[in-house]
Amino acid sequence: MTLANNCLNLVIGFSNGDVKLFDLKTLKVVAIIEKAHQQKYDESVNCLACLESTGEEDPDRERLPFILSGGADNLVRVHEHNLYAIEKKESEQ
Repeated sequence: MTLANNCLNLVIGFSNGDVKLFDLKTLKVVAIIEKAHQQKYDESVNCLACLESTGEEDPDRERLPFILSGGADNLVRVHEHNLYAIEKKESEQ
């Protein structure tokens, strides 16, 4: 697990391969990356990290956070934390 967005979100990797983003204010899931990694034995997501784009190329553009995940399937993946996708998920609930 790791913190994201200036400690406003908690990112957790699960043994089924999913990565979930929780809002720490409401304690609700705001985004799910389903099957980010395949299971191998009893493991799937082994490590997580979050970082933001620097925004140096265009200072007026919003900085985008990225979630990096490493798994038992020997893959490292980069997932864009898309705010539109989060808003869409919240409106569906």
